[in-house]
Amino acid sequence: MPKNELLHSLQQLEKSLFDTDKHRDIAHLDTLLHVDFVEFGRSGRQYNKSEILQEAPFINENYSIEAKDFELAVLGEGVALLNYTSFNVDTTGKPAGYTLRSSLWLQTSNGWQLRFHQGTPVDETAMGKS
Repeated sequence: MPKNELLHSLQQLEKSLFDTDKHRDIAHLDTLLHVDFVEFGRSGRQYNKSEILQEAPFINENYSIEAKDFELAVLGEGVALLNYTSFNVDTTGKPAGYTLRSSLWLQTSNGWQLRFHQGTPVDETAMGKS
């Protein structure tokens, strides 16, 4: 798959995690997350796949999540690193909570699956509040 197509595909998969309905959809998450999935969250907390699947139905967020500045690095056959910036948008449309994110994707017999994800909070003034 050409790099630009892979970038688009992985962006769509990544963004599906921001969609409240899909984020609560256990079947979707079970397919998307690799069996050995690990996340170091923005909060500093570490999660594994079973913890995500247990907590997902109870997530109640009063903001939406947007993402920008996606960059893709193909690390090898069937291995890709996706870096981007996410931020929360409150009900007034104000962006806040900027986070630098990295996701390691593996191509498996079930399609592309998320193997590792990390979110690092970043000072909003460094982001230019765009």
